[in-house]
Amino acid sequence: MHTRFIVTGLAFALAGCGARSTLEEVDADDTPACTKDERIQGDGEWLRTLGPGKGAELARSANGRIVAAWRTGDRVTLDCEELEPIGDSDLVVASFEPTGEVAWAHRIGVSGVDSHGVRGIGMHHLGVDDDGNVFIAGLGPHGNKLDALGTTIDSELFVLSFDAAGALRWARGYARESDGHVSLDAATVSPEGELTIAYTFQSRLQLDEWAIDGGHGGEMARALITWDPQGAVLRSSRSEGRSFGGLRAGPDGLLAVAWQFPDRTGELELLQGNSSLWSEPMWSVPWALWFRASELVASSSPVPPAERTWLMGLDVGAGGIRWSSAFDAWSGKMGEFPPWASHLVDVDDAMVVAVPLLGSVDLGEQTFSSAGSFDSVLMRVEEGGLPRGFRKIGGAGEEVVTGLVSTDAGRVGLMLQSDAPVDLGFGAPPSACNAASLSCRMLTLAVIEAP
Repeated sequence: MHTRFIVTGLAFALAGCGARSTLEEVDADDTPACTKDERIQGDGEWLRTLGPGKGAELARSANGRIVAAWRTGDRVTLDCEELEPIGDSDLVVASFEPTGEVAWAHRIGVSGVDSHGVRGIGMHHLGVDDDGNVFIAGLGPHGNKLDALGTTIDSELFVLSFDAAGALRWARGYARESDGHVSLDAATVSPEGELTIAYTFQSRLQLDEWAIDGGHGGEMARALITWDPQGAVLRSSRSEGRSFGGLRAGPDGLLAVAWQFPDRTGELELLQGNSSLWSEPMWSVPWALWFRASELVASSSPVPPAERTWLMGLDVGAGGIRWSSAFDAWSGKMGEFPPWASHLVDVDDAMVVAVPLLGSVDLGEQTFSSAGSFDSVLMRVEEGGLPRGFRKIGGAGEEVVTGLVSTDAGRVGLMLQSDAPVDLGFGAPPSACNAASLSCRMLTLAVIEAP
């Protein structure tokens, strides 16, 4: 069965709905424009609920806007505008002003299922370049088409780009020869607008001018695929049996990639078309490498070979790459995961990390205990790795930071996922869950003072 994706959007129409406070518009019948404002505001801080959802990510553009992307099957209310459900798992992309007003939003969804019963969009990743262009990579049902604002493309692996005002710049879609396991592990966007994804698959994937073979003999193939700012495939790489743990793009074409717990040694080969640019050994320890196009810059392991820790966070700094891994001193219960720095951003002259909690964790100057299944601690880390300042986010229920970005004036933007409203000290939004909701894990977007 073939189904089609549908994209609905609201952009400049939101201007009269509190989206742009500098515009004063009225309806044709002289009725004042809608002024509904769902933000809860503190002293320089704000939050707003986005309703039930999952897979939420954040990015910040150069003009200070915060861009969010999440999946949901529920109606989405953004002030006085509503985005109605299309399928069971739609993708919502929305841009917010630094003060929390809605700038624009789109909803992408599929109204049917494929022959294997797959419904809707299963995975996605988000990025923004220095010009404010927004990039989305996602996975849809096998054998279906996506209609992106009038552009019809294959839906199995799709990449889209919107400009800073929310207009579609380009859309690309790619199909595999047959069905099989597939995963979109990570994505990153360079300041210049190159999009790179980490993609796991089994059957052959057809790109613009060449194909990438899938895994052999039951193995999974892992590929890094890069598109140029205009949406053309620039280069790719391929390996088997590996799990990428991090992917970050830096300035001037620098790309860093890390993987964890590889099941055996092997090679990662970078390809441009059918030509091999270079290959590098992959060892049976957590490993990271960074390169610029055809030039391999360096590769190393951030931990001794005897330790089998996780590379959970990865960032590209001016001098190379930075990573975070599981805390060495963790001594939790069997069956629990250790705490890790799941997100890290630069704020002023320090770095702020988000640390999920399971049980309790000793962060040097202070010990924190979790009241729910997941709480989080924001921690400021200064030069030399010294922790200076903490802010706990949590309470009863299940809560976790799924997105973290640096904003202006020493603040950070947070995406929180919780089964109960989150009070950050200046009020909590009402619960968006109801009996008809497909998911009652509520998303909250907030800007708060960094610790």
